[in-house]
Amino acid sequence: MMPFLLASAPHTSRVFGLDTFLGLTDVGSLRKTLFYLAILGVLAAGLVVDYRLLRRARSDPRHLLPARRLEWLAERPWIWPDFGMILLIVMGVMLFFMVGAEIVRTARWADLSQGTAATWTLVAMGLIINGSAIVLSIQLLRVRGIRVEKGLGLDLGAWPRRLGQGLVGWLALYPPLVFTVLVVWALVGQLGITPEPQPQVVQLFAERSAAALACYAILAVVVVPVGEEIFFRGILFPLLVRQAGVFAALVVGAAVFATVHFNLAALVPLFILGIACSLGYAISGSLIVPIVMHMAFNATTVVSVLLLRGPA
Repeated sequence: MMPFLLASAPHTSRVFGLDTFLGLTDVGSLRKTLFYLAILGVLAAGLVVDYRLLRRARSDPRHLLPARRLEWLAERPWIWPDFGMILLIVMGVMLFFMVGAEIVRTARWADLSQGTAATWTLVAMGLIINGSAIVLSIQLLRVRGIRVEKGLGLDLGAWPRRLGQGLVGWLALYPPLVFTVLVVWALVGQLGITPEPQPQVVQLFAERSAAALACYAILAVVVVPVGEEIFFRGILFPLLVRQAGVFAALVVGAAVFATVHFNLAALVPLFILGIACSLGYAISGSLIVPIVMHMAFNATTVVSVLLLRGPA
């Protein structure tokens, strides 16, 4: 989900074709202008945060990512069969919905690929996939007698501090994210390629049912970040750290995270988000931090789309 693609000024937006890409050609100029100003404000705050973090890293690089933190990551209780079991469940649910939707369409009972039916299908699939990952992760820890807080790095007692760290991480993420995306888009544009937007964003723009929108927003802002962060950062990232070291874990984990969303236009931004969330987990030692970063990222997208598309 990519509200950051709107972060450029109106002229730059026309040059990169962002309005057309995101279906904003019919959005009122006042709404778009206010939105661009809000995004520029977020970018400015992010630049301040990045500057302060870089100053801190320059004075003491080891303070940001101490060696003990890396050892702690490698000592997480997960094993590769755990990852495989959860992945198998996710793949099974996706195949079930894909085949089921095709059966329903072929039998002419309903078309689950369009309209409100498509939104409810996405909501149901998202709830089952992420809910299954969350429940199975918790169960795998309980079977071994490991506390969930310890196994996943959920220090719930320190949640106010972790909430603040997650929001700071979200702000720090945006400037490099926007810059990288615009550069990539410029290069892709020279090849005459126009990437397709994420289907989820398109569905948000098109959906007119208030109930479906509300459920979709809850799914995107709450359920999906928790499920994906447990799977990719809580389980996969420590396994990769143990197997190949931190740098390889950051790159490979983020690449897997971006690839499984199956959208070319979102590949680069999701790769950067994956690296940022992994760093947030490694530096803080708490999974709450990347969860908050992911929630803020998705919430920005949902709110942006709902504001820009106008009332239902």
